[in-house]
Amino acid sequence: MRTPHPRGSNSARARGFTLLEVLLVVVIVTVLAALLFVAIGAAVRAVRKAGEQQYVRSLAMAVEQYKQSFGSVPPLVAEGTTEAEGPLVMNPNAGTPYRPRVKGEGSAQDLTRAIRYARYEIDADGSNPDLNRSSRYTLGVYILGVLGKKYDGVEGPGFTKPDTDGVFSRAGATTQPLFDVTRHTERVQRQPVVGSEDDPACRTVILDRWNNPIRYYRWLPTYHTASATVLSSVYPGAPANAPAQAKEVRSFNVPPGVGNPLTNTELRGAQAAVVSAGPDGQINDTVADAPENQDNIVEVVK
Repeated sequence: MRTPHPRGSNSARARGFTLLEVLLVVVIVTVLAALLFVAIGAAVRAVRKAGEQQYVRSLAMAVEQYKQSFGSVPPLVAEGTTEAEGPLVMNPNAGTPYRPRVKGEGSAQDLTRAIRYARYEIDADGSNPDLNRSSRYTLGVYILGVLGKKYDGVEGPGFTKPDTDGVFSRAGATTQPLFDVTRHTERVQRQPVVGSEDDPACRTVILDRWNNPIRYYRWLPTYHTASATVLSSVYPGAPANAPAQAKEVRSFNVPPGVGNPLTNTELRGAQAAVVSAGPDGQINDTVADAPENQDNIVEVVK
């Protein structure tokens, strides 16, 4: 006589999983996959940003090397898109040598004023700070040395020592490019010149990994003055009408797109920076702590 199995002992095995159990397993797997995807994505972005920081840092080191070699950081090069406003001009003093056109230079400004403008000095009372203090073309001209021979005396990358007014002397030993882009040729882009037969190399820009031009900023370090209220909207928390206190912070003349010297002490006393706009491709040069600047990659030059 066969002994009957206990009632219900094989019922769960016979009927399999319920729909609710299957859905619960699917939900758990989906959540785990989503968390893993987010974690991997964040790790990849972190690695890419670290790589870009190193790239921008290398460019900043090249600017520092330029300063050590020639005594000052490079001037800002004009960003015009036509011959009339473009970055190349004949030296108005010597008559024949070519040089990059200094940003801010125009028919109403002589060379001395243009060089001063490029340094972005502000008025004695701290007023009239200029917010447009960057150039896409400076790194190509002064760091890669991509100008044609008629401008800097050297055929191909490299240049001879530039004079203080930006004219290349075409004398002495040839300076090799200060930054090697042979491993990053996709990062160098030549932009067309409208209405000009100038060497198109003068339009060379260096791109970040998001295909946006890496910008070079320059400014003159200054102590702030009593007119802090003028810049309170640019640097939230700037001390108002307190010269002694304000002079403890260098410098409110830092371009907002570079950062806020109130919160970033590395910016105090700096005079140049190399900046990538980051993944969003945006730089806000009006307010230092703007959301667009949170992902900027900045390397300063003292």
